[in-house]
Amino acid sequence: MNRQAELLISLQKIDKEIDTHILRKETIPRQIEELKSEIEGLRNEIKTLKQTLKETELQVKKIEIDIKEKESHIRELRSKEYMVKSNEEYRALKDEISLTEEEKRKLEEQGFDLLFRIDELKSKIERKEKENSEKERALLAKIREIEDEYEHIDDKLQILRSRREDLVKKLDDGLYSQYEKIRKTKGDAVAFVVEGSCSGCNAVLPLQLVINLKSTGDIGRCENCGRLLVYVPEKDSS
Repeated sequence: MNRQAELLISLQKIDKEIDTHILRKETIPRQIEELKSEIEGLRNEIKTLKQTLKETELQVKKIEIDIKEKESHIRELRSKEYMVKSNEEYRALKDEISLTEEEKRKLEEQGFDLLFRIDELKSKIERKEKENSEKERALLAKIREIEDEYEHIDDKLQILRSRREDLVKKLDDGLYSQYEKIRKTKGDAVAFVVEGSCSGCNAVLPLQLVINLKSTGDIGRCENCGRLLVYVPEKDSS
């Protein structure tokens, strides 16, 4: 392989690294926001559970008040049992007592169910606080890691661009012009001969072209996709 081909391969490798770092620089802020949103979601999960617990406890207190009111009403009704003057009034009084007692029983059942729910919520909150605390620590560590990466991307880009400039100075002007033109439309401007085909488009290459590139180490051109072609032994398994 001649020196210009080696320079082209090195240039493409550096360009890929530069593109990767630029893309990473663009995506990191969004990734950080997503991680922060995930943390907020964990906190809101606990907040929602605690709010549900608070509302349930308020329901229990209201039921307790309602039960006391029913008990008071029952006592009041029973105090009138010996004051009624007819069987009809007595039956009506007894019916009202039974109805109120049934309402009280239903309230007590609701209260028991809610107390059980409160115990469940407290257990869930305790478990979730522990789980979410561990998740949040991991997410915060990831954010710090990504922020550190973001902070050093420009330094890496500066080094790579400096290396790129040095390579471009050594490249033939016409060859570099072809490289840039192809790169703008194809992404990778340099392709390799792999088992008689172009690695860029997979088109089968003319046999004579493959033989020439393999024997001379020169730079060719794929007739199908227009990429610059080089032969690198380790890339060709044939």
